[in-house]
Amino acid sequence: MYEKIVIVGCGPAGSSAAIRLLESDVTKEVTIYEKRKQIGFPPRCAGGFHGSRAEAHGIAIPEEVIKARIKKLVFKAPHQTAEFNFSELGFDDLKYYSIDRTMFDQILAKKAESMGAEIETNVEVWGLRGSQGLEVWGPPVGTSPNVRQVEFDVLIAAAGFKEGPFSDLFEVPPTEDKEMATCLQYVMRVKNYPQDTMTFIFGKEVAPGGYAWIFPAGDRDVRVGLGIPMSMRSNPGTYLDALVERMWWTKGRNFKECIGRILPTTKPLKTGVVRDNIILAGDQLHATDPLTGGGIIPAILTGRAAADAILTGNVRGYDQLWKPLLEENKTRYRAKKLFAMSDRKLDRLVELFSQFRPKELKPGEEVRQLLKFIARKDPLLLASLVRILL
Repeated sequence: MYEKIVIVGCGPAGSSAAIRLLESDVTKEVTIYEKRKQIGFPPRCAGGFHGSRAEAHGIAIPEEVIKARIKKLVFKAPHQTAEFNFSELGFDDLKYYSIDRTMFDQILAKKAESMGAEIETNVEVWGLRGSQGLEVWGPPVGTSPNVRQVEFDVLIAAAGFKEGPFSDLFEVPPTEDKEMATCLQYVMRVKNYPQDTMTFIFGKEVAPGGYAWIFPAGDRDVRVGLGIPMSMRSNPGTYLDALVERMWWTKGRNFKECIGRILPTTKPLKTGVVRDNIILAGDQLHATDPLTGGGIIPAILTGRAAADAILTGNVRGYDQLWKPLLEENKTRYRAKKLFAMSDRKLDRLVELFSQFRPKELKPGEEVRQLLKFIARKDPLLLASLVRILL
């Protein structure tokens, strides 16, 4: 049985893996190495969280991280708008949140630490020494480098997309520009945006090949951002500034923060995500939702799956443990091509979306449900969608 576990990355994947391992009586030693000085900072996402989907997977959300409870989703195309008021549709139990991602990461890390995990921040992993050794660089001691060799029985690589030496080890192919999005977000204090509403905006004038979002963040704060495929060679700042200027409720705004990052929207890695005694998890596994860019739930699920594989004593069984998420992400990867449709088709899609009134929404299955509805309402549009998706 594996006794010494090293985890690289103290985000949701790494912390969730540590918690799962330490809940058992088997694991004796868990150490997490985190590159950033402060866990969860700077924040890496817009904070949208599908609470119902999380609950379906047994993921709890701490009350203190919830900044806004969402009661309405709004989808805007150039000339059409669809609104989903949960209460009016009879979905009072549907849960969407806007959360404080930094606080969420820190709470998970503190839980792992309280259970016995040792967490070191401000350290980087520079290289592997065979299959059971790691080179870790900490803050310099005086003028001398602080380099250590760390041994492990199993290592979980959950440091983030393309972080550390693991992509080379696993021979992960180079990522094309079309598989990554350039994202930019402003956090602003405004007077009039409803704190129970999330808005998603599509169209070539707003975010060509991607989408824009407006999420409430509590206490009159909002997060306004967008993501554009890197292959578009477009400046997200130009589009975001134009979007902000068009929004009437942003008049008199007070800018608080600007966040930018490169977000992977890649195909999920299929197999071979275990090499000897090293396991990939979270963004390192390309597990981010390729449709929305959401990574919290996939990170937690893959972190848990990695821990379960370790606890069974069969790390190579990990491929099968995370296969359900792999299949779900395959569908969502194809669906992201919808963002590249013409504005006319986006208008028609959102128009049909406004008529979409399912009796039950199944978390993670919304895309499949919508496509079945479109098949009944507009077979020609469905044919266009099938050509795009396949």
